[in-house]
This record gives sequence, structure tokens and C-alpha cells, in this order.
Amino acid sequence: MNYIEKLLNKKVQVISNEGKTFLGELISYDSSINIILNNTIERIFSEKNNVIEQKMGLFMLRGDNVAIISEIDQDLEKKIDYSKIKGNKLKEFISNH
Repeated sequence: MNYIEKLLNKKVQVISNEGKTFLGELISYDSSINIILNNTIERIFSEKNNVIEQKMGLFMLRGDNVAIISEIDQDLEKKIDYSKIKGNKLKEFISNH
């Protein structure tokens, strides 16, 4: 069983190569790491405003746009008040290959 297979049907966080942050239940993936998330939200960080959570619903990300995928620690997630957090958006990741 590979790492991503262990994440199926769990709440995950995905950071895209564009620096966007998505959270949702990983319901499917393929060998190219194209992934489908259910109940997805995009967490939008801003230096001037508090974090915004944009509901996306059922959402697909192409594998070549996935930089990081990890399981969310539900207990830790519940303790964070994102309405009070400000921060810069992550910079875009550009691959040289």
C-alpha cells in the first residue's frame, strides 16, 4: 500500500504548485496523482485580511499541479482559529523538469 492509498477517505490538505491550499476528503486518485476531493474548501491566506475559506464542493486537481498532500490532524485542526490568522500566500512552485 503506497502513501496516497493510505489517505483514501480521509481529510487531507493539498498544496498546489501555484501555492493554493485545498482541504477535503480524498475520494479518488490515479497513477498520475490526479486527485478528487469531496467537500473541498480552498483556504485563502492574505497579508491584510483574515483567512477566507471558499467552498469548492467536489474538486479535481491534476497530478502535475499537486506539490504536497498530507493527512489533516483533526484534533489539531479544531484548535486553530483561522479567523484570526493572517499570512502571505505561498509562492508559486516552478519545476525545472
